[in-house]
Amino acid sequence: PVPEIRMKMNKTTSNAGTAQTIKVDVSGGKLSYKDFSVKLGGKKMSVTYKGDSYFKFTIPATMSDGTYAVTVSNEGSEYTLGDYIITPKPDEPAPVLKMSPATSKTGTAATVKVSISGGKLAYKNFAVKLNGTKMTVTYKGDSYFKFTIPADVADGTYTVTVSDDGTEYTIGDYIITPKPAEPEKTMTLGQTSSTQGTAANVKVTVSGGTMLYKSDFCVKFGTTKMTVSYKGDSYFKITVPASFASGTYVVTVTNGTKTTEIGNYTVKEKVIPEPTFGKLSITKGKSTSSTTVKVEYSNMTYASDFKVKVGGVKATMSYKGDSYFKFYTPTGLAAGTYDVIVTNKGKQYTIGSFTFTS
Repeated sequence: PVPEIRMKMNKTTSNAGTAQTIKVDVSGGKLSYKDFSVKLGGKKMSVTYKGDSYFKFTIPATMSDGTYAVTVSNEGSEYTLGDYIITPKPDEPAPVLKMSPATSKTGTAATVKVSISGGKLAYKNFAVKLNGTKMTVTYKGDSYFKFTIPADVADGTYTVTVSDDGTEYTIGDYIITPKPAEPEKTMTLGQTSSTQGTAANVKVTVSGGTMLYKSDFCVKFGTTKMTVSYKGDSYFKITVPASFASGTYVVTVTNGTKTTEIGNYTVKEKVIPEPTFGKLSITKGKSTSSTTVKVEYSNMTYASDFKVKVGGVKATMSYKGDSYFKFYTPTGLAAGTYDVIVTNKGKQYTIGSFTFTS
């Protein structure tokens, strides 16, 4: 007699939406695998393995839920293995979404991370909104996603919603607080005076926060705009030219349409010391002949009106040097003692006396 072939499936049920590989044990004989097929409810399945003691077939994930008769055809013979039950796919748990952070300040862009637990997002027709305004999503992952809130969003409390594959989720409130007012800056002059003739590089120290220089930034002495030679976070520098007029000036700083008085600065008039003259090298000579006299000096430059007179008579200059000059005494003056007077830059200086003998 021909042995009876028996077949038994290793499983008879699964959930819809997931492909299943079924192993069928063969006993009591062998299958020839001629004109061989496996069917579920009359629909042919894919056979993935054929062996002496078992074979395998695959149920696709697209099979809908229901109860299906499993039949096997082999070389003209039909075998019924039993029923295979596909149950409905269980509902996916709803994802739990949590923001971090949930607050920021105006004027600064914020990147918000939203963690995902208890389920997954499909990221289909996905959007994140603040009070209905769509935000930019910068990252999408299995366990979290990120979105950016721009710096120009006004302060207030916003409801954050997420749309995904037709489902709407409300994450919660996001609070944007007003940007704190910048602390008042205090500016202090490093020096408050200088003297004409020498340029001054004045440091101005800034306290109360980092100095942010606006397009209209400038420093003025009175109404005159000064040159700013350096701009730093905690100080800046201005240059007072050597030729700046003497006087006391109110110093103002304009920055971001706001003008602040920071103190007074005095430019002192340059004091030019008066010339000093040494003693005449010779103080006596004959009236009938010229005597060469040397005079040492300091703090004097020769002007166009420079001259030496003895008793009111102009002397002839024999030498004009950096530290001394020489002149010849005039002849013809009567015997006696006469003042020697130097004229320079409109001023007269009596530097001694010379005595003539006959």
